[in-house]
Amino acid sequence: MKNWKWKVLSMLAAAAAVLMIGRLDVSAAGVRDVFDAEYYANSYADLKAVYGTDAEALFQHYITSGIKEGRSGSPVFDIVEYRNGYADLQAIFGDNWDAYADHYLTVGKAEGRTIGVKSGAEQLNSNTQAAGGIYDAMIAQKAKFPEGMHWDNGNFYAWHGGIYSGGYGCAGFAFALSDAAFGNAPARMHYDPNAIKVGDIVRMNNDTHSVIVLEVNSDHVVVAEGNYNSSVHWGRKISKAELAGLTNVITRY
Repeated sequence: MKNWKWKVLSMLAAAAAVLMIGRLDVSAAGVRDVFDAEYYANSYADLKAVYGTDAEALFQHYITSGIKEGRSGSPVFDIVEYRNGYADLQAIFGDNWDAYADHYLTVGKAEGRTIGVKSGAEQLNSNTQAAGGIYDAMIAQKAKFPEGMHWDNGNFYAWHGGIYSGGYGCAGFAFALSDAAFGNAPARMHYDPNAIKVGDIVRMNNDTHSVIVLEVNSDHVVVAEGNYNSSVHWGRKISKAELAGLTNVITRY
């Protein structure tokens, strides 16, 4: 009997480990994906008095202090309530707040979990799914634009996003991937490095180089680019510190 129980426990533990590994492999969302800086500032006068409308400063306060203080960072999803409401998730994630956000966005809604979930939270899922589709659309272009393919200022692409009719070199390559991901969606320009999303085009290096964002992480982004040593390059990491001096960001969200 003891041997039978031990085998069952071992099998369950192995299955749990596989599930845990799978979740970590596909995890892409985090607290930033559910945080609303404007809501956070307007909800807490003490924070607004200190940080004003500085979105990054408000976010940093939230992840370092606000969550522990039980403050809400979103009008549609309270991550503290979500954590406290599900003992099974606490047992797995502990105080890994990114994991709770990712769990809700990728699994929780389908499981029917509603604690901490407010009206409008379905839009969070839509945004996350959209970002995943945009990433997949760009990565699919590797077949057309393989690593090391020659691409310099002699290459032109006519863009469908507006603002510019097209671009040469690095800009043209970024426009090509942008169209592959967004089709004919109109583009707009902003200058906030903390608001960069998957599929955004970043103009940097003193207005001399354009890259398109494949992944957004807490301290860096991963990009694809043309005219990188006169060729196509996929996967370069650029730190958030480097992005602080960007020229502009073109987004189609």
